[in-house]
Amino acid sequence: MMDKNIDRPPTDTVVPCLALSRTQCATAIGVSPRKIDELIAGRRGNGFPVVHLGRKPVIPVDLLRNWLAEKAKGDMR
Repeated sequence: MMDKNIDRPPTDTVVPCLALSRTQCATAIGVSPRKIDELIAGRRGNGFPVVHLGRKPVIPVDLLRNWLAEKAKGDMR
């Protein structure tokens, strides 16, 4: 008997989260979605990492971590 699921990934496969929506990002860092909108709108001056997929802004997780680490360094000076 041939396995019908041979081309499907196992159901226990975890797909890594590569980017967050603005709401997910707000929840992850403990701010309001409105604050994320402000950061996205002013991204050139503040370096906030955002990528637009069409009209939808997404925040890459790795770049967000780097941005937060840089902000933390600046606050400690």
